Amino acid sequence: MGKKKVILLIMVLGLGLGIRIYKLPELMPFIGDQGWFYLSARDMILNAQIPLVGITSSHTWLHQGPLWTYILAFILWVSNFDPISGGVFTAILGVFTIFVIYKVGSRMFSEKVGIISSILYATSPLIIDFDRTPYHTSPIPFFVLLLFFTVYKWIKGKRIFFPISVFLLQILYNFELATQVLWFALLFLLCYGILKKKIWAISLFKPKIIILSLLSFILPMLPVIIYDFTYGFSQTFKFMLWVPYRVLRQFNLLNNFSSPIEGESFFFIIAFLKRQYQRLIFMSNGFIAMAIFFASFISIFLFFLNKFKQKHIIPIPLLILFIFIIIPLIGLVVNKTPSEAYLPILFPTAILVTGWLFSLGIKYKILTIPTIILLVFIATSNLFSFLKSLENQISYKTRLNISRKIVQQAQGKEYNLVGKGDGSQFRSFTMNYEYLAWWLGNEPSQKNEKLKFIIDESNNKIRLERKINF
Repeated sequence: MGKKKVILLIMVLGLGLGIRIYKLPELMPFIGDQGWFYLSARDMILNAQIPLVGITSSHTWLHQGPLWTYILAFILWVSNFDPISGGVFTAILGVFTIFVIYKVGSRMFSEKVGIISSILYATSPLIIDFDRTPYHTSPIPFFVLLLFFTVYKWIKGKRIFFPISVFLLQILYNFELATQVLWFALLFLLCYGILKKKIWAISLFKPKIIILSLLSFILPMLPVIIYDFTYGFSQTFKFMLWVPYRVLRQFNLLNNFSSPIEGESFFFIIAFLKRQYQRLIFMSNGFIAMAIFFASFISIFLFFLNKFKQKHIIPIPLLILFIFIIIPLIGLVVNKTPSEAYLPILFPTAILVTGWLFSLGIKYKILTIPTIILLVFIATSNLFSFLKSLENQISYKTRLNISRKIVQQAQGKEYNLVGKGDGSQFRSFTMNYEYLAWWLGNEPSQKNEKLKFIIDESNNKIRLERKINF
């Protein structure tokens, strides 16, 4: 790597860090579900209440894994429970992910792909927003990148990377259940390798690799397995059976046994993914964003078609990249739930395929300057778009001031927090305020008290009402 590229990479990392910690103590997102993890991590430290699972998923019989609680507990312990410390951690992890996407892009494709991908990742408004949010979904892109690279190393002939891939998949389970869709990618590659009698697939059937793979599966899942012995194995066996069942229901293949899945329409999901892709690649212009999207996939298709016509072998990195994009996309559509929590699984691969497209443009002299100008324009525009989007969020500082007001007005008395408006039906709605009030010295009571503070976050504003029942 030349000196100029080193300087460029350092600048990208510096820019990535700067935008991720920009006014973080004032503008960090801090919603109720984050409060759930903060309270769980606090209780783990102070009361030795070690959770075996995390917060419930959109299907309330399923929980996320407990790993984020463990990580957050350590961060809060080191920082004396400062809420901002979680955001600092995810921001720094985000910067490290920028470096990792550069390394992965450079090793699997080319140094140009690595540099371009790092620039796009560092300045993506959607990714920056996730990196500034201390939440269980924030570490996902980092581990997806590691998984992506270990699968590549396994297919290149280093079979020890297969157990590592299994280990990373179960780490990802701990952060978000939806990441388990990547098992389909791994199994697809494994089945393909076995059918084609590839040595990288057949060589896995050795006692050492099988044992290591089993251990790699079990170790990250130990808390969940312990939990399941008491709660009917809902997190493991039922979950593994539920996934294919849901797929069959989605395609109406169980007519005699159940109705199709209820949820948003196909067109609604596509519209949701289109909006999020725009936030990921080019926030200020949907037309250009979608042009990049179609150009990326058309380029891959034409590249594959050309290799097929010439009877050449399709490059392994591009094939893995394609599979790691298509299978999660299918999973998102099948699930029929437009949740931002499912998106981080696609961040690294979507950025890498865009980096690969831009590297093709730079490859041709006539397109080099226009491609570089477009890249700089997108990066700059994305940064300004992100800064502007901060104006439309309820800030951490605002929530902290509301919590201070609650503690001051409570005057040391016992009180309850009551949610009002959209989302208040969920128990976690006020948990961010619960944690902040505890941190400020007077947490709310879990018993029914006369003094109540009603919190309404409708229309992106916070309204606080003090009520006394006699």
